[in-house]
Parts: sequence; C-alpha cells; structure tokens
Amino acid sequence: MNAPVNNQNAVYPPVPKKYSLALWWTALILLVLFGLFFLIAALTDILGGQYVNGSPDYKGNSSLGTNLTMGIICGLFPLSLAGLIIYNLFRKKRKYQEAVALWLETCILRFSAKQGGKITAQETALELSVSVLQAKEALELMVTKGIAEVLISETGDVIYQIRGIGQDKSKAEGVI
Repeated sequence: MNAPVNNQNAVYPPVPKKYSLALWWTALILLVLFGLFFLIAALTDILGGQYVNGSPDYKGNSSLGTNLTMGIICGLFPLSLAGLIIYNLFRKKRKYQEAVALWLETCILRFSAKQGGKITAQETALELSVSVLQAKEALELMVTKGIAEVLISETGDVIYQIRGIGQDKSKAEGVI
C-alpha cells in the first residue's frame, strides 16, 4: 500500500511515518549467507567423513563434536536470528498498514463532516491525496463495519453516507 500524501490545506492528522527497512534487510541477507556458509561447511565435513579418526587423510583438525558445534552455533544460530528478523519485518509492515487504515478512516470522517455526511470515493481521494482505489476500499470497509451506507445518485454515482454525520439529531428518540 502506497503511503498517502497529506493535504496541507486541510486539518487532518499527519500521515503515519514509514521507516526505512534497508538496515534490517541488509542484516537479514548477511545472516542468511553467514549461516548457510557454516551450515554447509559443517554438513560437508560430517557427510564426507572428515571427522573419523581412522580416515587415511585425517590430520587431527576436526571431530564430530567440532563440526556439530560449528554447524549449530555458526550456522543455525544466524539462521534463527534471520527468522526473527523476518517475523519483525512482517509485524512492522502489518502495524504500518493498520496505522494507515486508521489514519484514512479518521480523515474520511473529518472530510465527510465538512461535506454534510455524503461523499464519493473520487472526492475523498482528491481531498486526502490518496488513490481512488484506496479511498474506495476504505469507504467499503466502513460500509462493512456499519459506519457508512451506500447510496446511488440519479446519475448512477456511488455516494457514501456516513451514519451520524449530517443527519438531523433533533428528531432522535429514546431507546426505551
């Protein structure tokens, strides 16, 4: 989802900041390469029989314990850290998307209040500097939540009526 640009002339909350993830991706790639290198090296030694004391070309360099330790510490540990980084990156992405959705809903409510409660996706996109698709998706989500309802104009345009905004509240009656 592209980050919307905030309309400077309107009084809307600031757009949520999207932080650079380049450092996280660099660390992820380095950890994966480092971990795979040592894991493959340890597995190659183990499968090749380099740890066996009776081997004719044994030079006393490595043992099974050394290869397993190298594989676990230098191979699996960095790969585990890479898995945690991947989890963190997806979590940050989801939090950012939720923050943008909340920002968009808040701005739509403020815009609809200025418009008397009835708005279109095109007007919303123009006012909030987002794509028409983003505006339409946000408005449809508000319909799903029961915040808005869909009206069709005489010309066939889809108009969204935000409930509780622009309606005559003086005619409201008690529940009981």
